[in-house]
Amino acid sequence: MEDTVKRVTVMETWTSLLCGCKEQGVPPELLLNANGTVPQEFAPLFALATASDVVERSFRQGLVLCLAGMPDFTALLYWRGHVLGVYRHSLDRRDVADVMFDLKEFRLGWLPVETVRATGGEGVAFTDLPPEAEGFPVTWFTGPERQRFIGLGKISNPA
Repeated sequence: MEDTVKRVTVMETWTSLLCGCKEQGVPPELLLNANGTVPQEFAPLFALATASDVVERSFRQGLVLCLAGMPDFTALLYWRGHVLGVYRHSLDRRDVADVMFDLKEFRLGWLPVETVRATGGEGVAFTDLPPEAEGFPVTWFTGPERQRFIGLGKISNPA
């Protein structure tokens, strides 16, 4: 018997959240499950996005918060405590140099979803990016594969 329930992807969820919060972006609390817990996959990213020094810095300049998982890689454009963009790919399909190239385009809002999908990624979604975020110049990495990005941004320990 074929499973008729459509699986909602992480990217579809993020796209829906971003569409519903176009004005100021998505607060990290919307990552929580209905029972108030963070999905295990996103615990390091949630911990990073809610760390007081990260939130404080996001009020001065835009940040790219990255979860280097295995195999999934998720990057968030983070400004004033809210998510304004999401990028999802697989570290099995995209090497570090290619991910960093994508992030360069992503942080400026120039990365088309078709480009991400053509290279095997799940996608990308944005709200309107404010010029005050200065092109999201600071990149932070967390997650089990963060060591692959040493020297390419700030490295944080996962929760």
